[in-house]
Amino acid sequence: MKPLLYIQPPRIELFRQIALGLFALVPSLVSASQSVTLGWDPSPDPTVAGYRVHFGTSPGFYTETIEAGNSTETSVPNLVDGNTYFFSVTAYNTSYVESAFSNEVSYTAPGTAPSQAPAPSFTPLPLAGRMSRPGPVVDMTPSPLPLATPLPRSVISVSVSRNKLTPGKSAIWKVRNSVVNPNAATTVPYVIGGTAILGMHYNVSGIPGQVTIPAGASSASVTVTPIASGPSNGRTMILKLTLQQSDAYKVSGADKTSISIVEPRRPPNLSLRRASDREWNLRQLVP
Repeated sequence: MKPLLYIQPPRIELFRQIALGLFALVPSLVSASQSVTLGWDPSPDPTVAGYRVHFGTSPGFYTETIEAGNSTETSVPNLVDGNTYFFSVTAYNTSYVESAFSNEVSYTAPGTAPSQAPAPSFTPLPLAGRMSRPGPVVDMTPSPLPLATPLPRSVISVSVSRNKLTPGKSAIWKVRNSVVNPNAATTVPYVIGGTAILGMHYNVSGIPGQVTIPAGASSASVTVTPIASGPSNGRTMILKLTLQQSDAYKVSGADKTSISIVEPRRPPNLSLRRASDREWNLRQLVP
């Protein structure tokens, strides 16, 4: 069941994203946001239900997990310039048994740490001189321009409306920004983990893996909805959300939250068995 993970160099060049945008003219002032797309060979085991990508900055030690579903390719965002990351993939089957780690591959995000540009300064122009008739001397030194007041550093946090979901119920993750930016939206990436499986036990609103706080707003929501047609074994599955760091904001101590999703329990099958010509006995069939 163990998948084979690979990153081909041309493939990285094809999928690597460097978000320069309008800042391409001033690269010394802007830190690029890196991401890389991984692909792996599908497991030959017919019971495989999906894959998980594990990664970290030390070989064999993985601190982050991304749910890939049944896809054999996923993108890992928010890589720090100049850092080397190590990746491995596991597969899991419909009985929630997870495979051993695949082979490990590494990738170094290009770029260097941003440098601070020197602050502009003004050099006073020399006085033009004095008129032949005595008079006051006029100082031509320009007045400093008023500086715009910068917004304070944003702090991002997350909370959940309920910690336990049963069939027919839903929960809301509320992602909050401590500073309202009236001019630009704030996109916050997150990682989903736990034993609950996206697309099998639950669905989320919007784009899985990120939530955008609109310009002028202080928060945005992600709705978690259990799948009614999912497994019905009566088990409790755990769903975890972890906010990801960014240069645009700071993540508070409230950066994680979890939800318990209770699978519906399959009702027993009942049938009638004739015990004699005059009597019927009711028995319960054990699935």
